[in-house]
Amino acid sequence: MSGTEQGRDVPQPRPGDAAHRVICQQVVELLGDYLEGGLDEPVRTDVDAHLESCPECRMFLEQLELTVTLVGELPAPEELDPGTLELLVMTFRDVSGRG
Repeated sequence: MSGTEQGRDVPQPRPGDAAHRVICQQVVELLGDYLEGGLDEPVRTDVDAHLESCPECRMFLEQLELTVTLVGELPAPEELDPGTLELLVMTFRDVSGRG
């Protein structure tokens, strides 16, 4: 990414170096807003440029898009029968440690 992000200069890293990993982390943090069209044009341009040169971030974006699509196809909680909803809530609590 080059230019600015939230008023800060964003460095132009080389693939594989530590700065590149930092930029990838910044891009990943912006991808939700990127998909929703919520980025300012200069930041979106920087993200686009980074995605063109970074296969890992492109793959992450593709996975995020697929996740959003699949989640959008799930039934709303009120459409589930009570037993299924209870099972899902219990499973979530077990996995998240909120039991």
